Amino acid sequence: MGTEELRQGFSVVNRFFNYGVPAIDVIQFDAEITTDVITFRRAQREVQLTGRGGTNFSPVLAYLEEHRDYDGLIVYTDGYAPCPAPPQNRRTRIMWLFVSEGHYRSCYPKLQHLGQGAYLKANATQ
Repeated sequence: MGTEELRQGFSVVNRFFNYGVPAIDVIQFDAEITTDVITFRRAQREVQLTGRGGTNFSPVLAYLEEHRDYDGLIVYTDGYAPCPAPPQNRRTRIMWLFVSEGHYRSCYPKLQHLGQGAYLKANATQ
């Protein structure tokens, strides 16, 4: 994903604080998890990005297996990655948030058995 797409994704994360969400853990990954989990307790103006290579969802789902106390996981993605095995952890609900409607239509069908899907409209973050 490009810099602008990542900026839009973090803009969505920042909006959760407007609705009373006290904290959000951010997990950056590409083929592996690339940093320690970062906890946001308020909206962030800048985020140090890591990774940005080929994508593999399996490390994030494996993280959920080890950390079952999460209520939900939002995976912000372009969707271009192999479909991971379903997690054993069924408590944590997954939402696949795609960078665009085109990516959603192309990639969500292979991921829909793992959770809900949505996409950012072209002007949603402006």
